Amino acid sequence: MIVDERLVTYINSLDTGNTEILDEIEREALDSYVPIVRKEMQSFLKLILSIKRPARILEVGTAVGFSAILMAEYNPVPCEITTIENYEKRIPIAKENFRRAGKEKQITLLEGDAADILKELQEPFDFIFMDAAKGQYIHFMPEILRLLKPEGILVSDNVLQDGDIIESHFIVTRRNRTIYKRMREYLYELTHSEELVTSVLPIGDGITVSVKKEKYTPYQTDNFKVEIEIRSGNKVIAGGSYISEAASSADSEYQEAYINLDYQGNMEKATDIYVNILSTTKTSFGSDDLQKAGTIDLTDCATGWTTHLGSRLKIDDLELIYE
Repeated sequence: MIVDERLVTYINSLDTGNTEILDEIEREALDSYVPIVRKEMQSFLKLILSIKRPARILEVGTAVGFSAILMAEYNPVPCEITTIENYEKRIPIAKENFRRAGKEKQITLLEGDAADILKELQEPFDFIFMDAAKGQYIHFMPEILRLLKPEGILVSDNVLQDGDIIESHFIVTRRNRTIYKRMREYLYELTHSEELVTSVLPIGDGITVSVKKEKYTPYQTDNFKVEIEIRSGNKVIAGGSYISEAASSADSEYQEAYINLDYQGNMEKATDIYVNILSTTKTSFGSDDLQKAGTIDLTDCATGWTTHLGSRLKIDDLELIYE
């Protein structure tokens, strides 16, 4: 028990319960000593499903089908659930429970080793729930990340091993040391992955919640215009602009831009350089969009140019060359 048992009992007493069929399956599982998600974890799954509203769910570790049915029942939007189970004795029980709950068309059970089945899956998932053999989590991780959509959520259950995860390697019983070592490795990889944002929470036997980052590729969706003005006080004495190419292969790619500054009137002492980054939702420009000076005619743009906030486009170096 990670959190004080009395506190957990109180929290669980506030739970409003599940459907009748879920209560029946839960009682049967507990009577048969089949592990299922704890009450506090059930509440958390309902919450995260209400927030994410996933259309496609993957579960690794079906057991008797309790959590798959719970997710099908309490997800507020219609969804498809794929669940994987390797223990032959539990597979027919899970299938019967899906039928009893009226979810057999919504839930697809794949029989076999998850390590093999995950490699065969192609369509990405909005939400993945890991509740299988704890020592295998680290081995499943590469395929899980491949199958998780950008901004998708991965929830991994039973990651703190009733608190044993913080103990010395020598205190953990010999038969549990492999699981202990692999779980610590899994937690490190989750929390240090550049693809994920992860939080470890003391819910039930410990869970992790990971969100897959969405890589921002501005040049693939936006065009940018960089305007430069040379000012003497508040007076503009020279100006010019640069328009990015319509596409770039990566958001980390640098481009060099040369902007001719047309001086207006007599030369005056420059006191300030103003740089403005603008964007439009228009994805390509033709010759009709360009005027003689190489600037955009704003009336020809779908939404016009607006100050662009939140992109990773930045000016790394600025050099003035007088000719």
